[in-house]
Amino acid sequence: YGNALTYQNINKILKLDFYEPAGDIVTKRPLIIYMHGGGFTDTNQTKSFPHIAMMCDSFARRGYVAASLDYRLDTSISNRAIINAMHDARAAVRFFKANAATYKIDTSKIFLGGESAGAINALSVNYIDKVSELAYPPVAPYSKVNTVEGNSGNPGYTSKTKATLCFCGGTKTVLLDPVFDTTDIQPADPKILQLHGTSDPLIPIQYALEIAYRAIHVGVPHEFRP
Repeated sequence: YGNALTYQNINKILKLDFYEPAGDIVTKRPLIIYMHGGGFTDTNQTKSFPHIAMMCDSFARRGYVAASLDYRLDTSISNRAIINAMHDARAAVRFFKANAATYKIDTSKIFLGGESAGAINALSVNYIDKVSELAYPPVAPYSKVNTVEGNSGNPGYTSKTKATLCFCGGTKTVLLDPVFDTTDIQPADPKILQLHGTSDPLIPIQYALEIAYRAIHVGVPHEFRP
């Protein structure tokens, strides 16, 4: 769905897995893009990770089309890691808008989500819309591509989606790594569905609640399922 330079300055071909109902004859279906976790660093977690594949298969059996993505990973949770991943996810959204007829997608019903780092990635795509917001998280190493949309592919389409599926994502990790700034959420932004384990050891639930409180405060349609 695109390509971009890694932190090692190597061109990475960005790939996705696509799921659809078997024998589908419907010409337009809602799309769920679901992204794996792994703290932006874990190379063992991929678009084909067994439970990611099971999630996307489950979506397709319920009448959606679905996609899982590989996005650029890094050596640590940092400004560069989060922005690079965000740019790749934006390219994937644009890819499906550019190829909606081929993949039988209703572009007014694209949902972007994921778990842990994948959820944080979805939050970044749907709520970062100013260059000034790219300074967050303020943790080195820093991205060299300081644009909202990035250059991972498929220019000419908006990368915003209808809603965010935030499964075990939040504003900080248990080690207090800052990963998302709630001030990026503004009143006209996409709605949010959050699911979060009450005993999550990696992103404690209080950091998910910060997102919920912000959505409620600014009036973004929101549902929280602990």
